[in-house]
Amino acid sequence: MVVGEKGFVDFSLSRKDYATLKRISHPIMPKVSVIIPTHNRPAMLKRAVNSVLVQTYQDFEIIIVDDGVHERARDVAKSFSDNRIRYIPHEQECGAPAARNTGIKNSAGEFIAFLDDDDEWLPLKLELQVRALTENPEAGLCFCGFEAVGENDKRLYLNKYSREGLIEPYLDVLNKSFAWTSSILARKNVLDRGFLFDEKLLKNQEWDLTLRMAKAKVKFYSINQVLLKLHVHGNQLGGPSNLPNRILGLHVFIQKHDIDYRKHPRQLSRRYSELALLYKDNKQRIKSLEYFAKAFFTYPRVEYVRGFISMLGGVFLKRILKKMYLKTILARYVERNKVIASLQRIINSLYGDTKTMRDMVNIVQTKDFMKKKFSFGHAGDFEVMMLYVLIRLMRPEVIIETGVASGRSSWAILQALNENKKGKLYSIDFPQYFKGDSPEMFVADTGRPEFKGFVPEGEMPGWLVPQELRSRWELILGKSREKLPELLSKLGSVNIFYHDSDHSYQNMTFEYVAVWPHVSRGGFLLSDDIKHNNAFMDFINKNEIRDYHTSFGFGLMRKT
Repeated sequence: MVVGEKGFVDFSLSRKDYATLKRISHPIMPKVSVIIPTHNRPAMLKRAVNSVLVQTYQDFEIIIVDDGVHERARDVAKSFSDNRIRYIPHEQECGAPAARNTGIKNSAGEFIAFLDDDDEWLPLKLELQVRALTENPEAGLCFCGFEAVGENDKRLYLNKYSREGLIEPYLDVLNKSFAWTSSILARKNVLDRGFLFDEKLLKNQEWDLTLRMAKAKVKFYSINQVLLKLHVHGNQLGGPSNLPNRILGLHVFIQKHDIDYRKHPRQLSRRYSELALLYKDNKQRIKSLEYFAKAFFTYPRVEYVRGFISMLGGVFLKRILKKMYLKTILARYVERNKVIASLQRIINSLYGDTKTMRDMVNIVQTKDFMKKKFSFGHAGDFEVMMLYVLIRLMRPEVIIETGVASGRSSWAILQALNENKKGKLYSIDFPQYFKGDSPEMFVADTGRPEFKGFVPEGEMPGWLVPQELRSRWELILGKSREKLPELLSKLGSVNIFYHDSDHSYQNMTFEYVAVWPHVSRGGFLLSDDIKHNNAFMDFINKNEIRDYHTSFGFGLMRKT
């Protein structure tokens, strides 16, 4: 070991007695060990080290692991006048995972942080993460959001987890990787339980590590804040020369975690879909078709059908369809198109056929409330799309809904209000709880099968609604026959009313009669499940309402 003239510690001569070295170089053990693997990128390395040195939290050591001895990396380490910087060379190139593992094995800190040499931290990263792990001793790992930037620091995208706080992330990590290597701060005593980086993996090493930790029930702490700048360059952008490695890397990852994925077909289908897209980008059409088909038959989703069809054309399409008997798949695809066409037709009749209207219908299909798989008794795709588009166009001040359950419709409404930056939603729900994975069913007086409950025990109605949307929401628990008249008396008028509670003829009629006098001119009364009885059409006919539409069991009337 040599202590350099400017204070940095060079381990390139001897690492035989590490215990002695730690005592010499660290009379007081650092709280955090920052591990930076590097491979002949001195300018980037210097930027990365600087981003550590300007942290608001300063109790750390920096371990630079040079993967294949490069004098320029040693020179960068020497250039900093700071004895907290340690330099460890690999005599031969072993790869970034091996370099990180070398850093872990030679670290002195209670916490381990990783920083790739081409990334940089924002100043608060260590302070916030150390605080999070200190205040949450049950968490073994903390991660944060990051901003990906390209040339000239141009923002490419943001990546943040959906919520802040303590999580048990097994299924989420199985679904996708969200903890980037440079965003991680982990407890060393947790990593010492055998959680090193797999040096055999070509790609996805941090995904593999976090999945193994999550499977072992290590809890994570999410900081829903951007504390990392990820510099994307060259083939990281998905250039064609890197595609074969990405394809092979994903195959190896799936194979390694085969048992986990076989137990969770939804997550496995996503991996197959990713492979299909990679093969598509790599101009391997047959392989892309194969993996879109695998994705669908593992866990059917319309998006896989779209991907499959996008790879086909003309005569080839007809030939493949006959051979693979995809009538069922196409039927679902056609049904979705019918839903979108019906939505477009109603919106056009209300507001005209303009580019704005068409764009709005396209935009709603990209929203998060359209992508998730929801619980029992939730609103359907047509209903939530109609609610979102109508609210974005009308920009109402007051909305009332009856019936919440999981909160998918509430989510769509609140998403639109949030984007409008105005308006409030009042939801009335009389929660019916169920135990276990699913509620029991019974045959109602109408002859239809019904669930005995819609809300899992331990949850509240609307548990799916993201926390950041709830400021415009008031949830009222109770029966609509009691709470709705009270609310209408308090508010006076309402711009949009949405019925999705008890669908008996008596209750639907009660709500329509109670609400209609309070609906403002130009406002709407919307109702789900009108197909189960004649309440909606009887009300329309009795009140001689002319401006109304029905589609997919959904009814809409406008007050003129």
